[in-house]
Amino acid sequence: MFVKNETTCRPVLARADVTDEMSVGAIVVRAEYRAASTRLVRWEGPRAGLDTDAPTTAQYAIWEGTSVTVAGTVRGPGRLPHVARVDVRVGTDVRSVLVLGDRQWVRNAGRLVPSTPAPFETKPLSWELAFGGAFELPPGLDPIRKLPHPGGQVAYPLNPTGVGFYRDDQAAEGRSLPSIEHREQRIEHREDQPRPAGFAPCPALVALRAPTAAPAEPKDPEWHLRAMLRALHPAPGEMIFDDLAPATAVHVTGVGPSPIAFEIPRSPVRVTTVRGKSKEAVGFRVRSVHVSADDGAVIIEYAHAFEFGRGTAPSWIAVAAA
Repeated sequence: MFVKNETTCRPVLARADVTDEMSVGAIVVRAEYRAASTRLVRWEGPRAGLDTDAPTTAQYAIWEGTSVTVAGTVRGPGRLPHVARVDVRVGTDVRSVLVLGDRQWVRNAGRLVPSTPAPFETKPLSWELAFGGAFELPPGLDPIRKLPHPGGQVAYPLNPTGVGFYRDDQAAEGRSLPSIEHREQRIEHREDQPRPAGFAPCPALVALRAPTAAPAEPKDPEWHLRAMLRALHPAPGEMIFDDLAPATAVHVTGVGPSPIAFEIPRSPVRVTTVRGKSKEAVGFRVRSVHVSADDGAVIIEYAHAFEFGRGTAPSWIAVAAA
């Protein structure tokens, strides 16, 4: 297959064999926009990529669902209780996290309690500030599974690079708590182990995307396929949606210099497969939406996917401006 690109985009062709008789191809397009008021305009000129940008999905021909991620800087409120709130609305769904000033476990009436959040100027939406972490465990019981453990490093499986996961009260006293929490899962006791909170891309935290329900049958192939496809996403599980159609409204507040609101635009390209004299238009789906709040960028990846049987692959694929 050859790609004839007549646009300023840089489409990528991905291909995968599903069975011996069936294959899937996908033209993946990454479009960069600038948030302007309540709409998006195409980013003019080259944009310097940020380390916090979501990774591309262009290497995958098969994909399911839409990831939504948000990265950027949260500014402290400058007043008590030194807690800021970040909201991400996608359609009618709202996800919220709290960003707090530095806290430690302190003694009060003989028990450990979180200290009052300290003032802060800025904090990044980073998984290193969410619950998690690792510690060295002597031989004994694993604090998570409560099973015999030979000793060594114990990491919180959902977020090994986070903060707040300690062996016991003695190890926790005077140590830091997470600065990012879910509104509904505040840490109150040292034994609390909440789900790590955040919206930033987390491609390395595969466990955050694991299905919450077990398969009806242990060898259910569809369940295992969906679990594998979820693992490819850059977003945490609660930010993976079944499908986000064009015109879906997205509204982000509490991160970056100002709120960002827009509707997801259609793919900037039209894709047509050509087999001899036969031409067929290929529809698209939105794979990922990433909001880079600090520079006001919105990066969206679209996939125009198509199936073909053995010996029926398109001769070439035309990519034109929509």
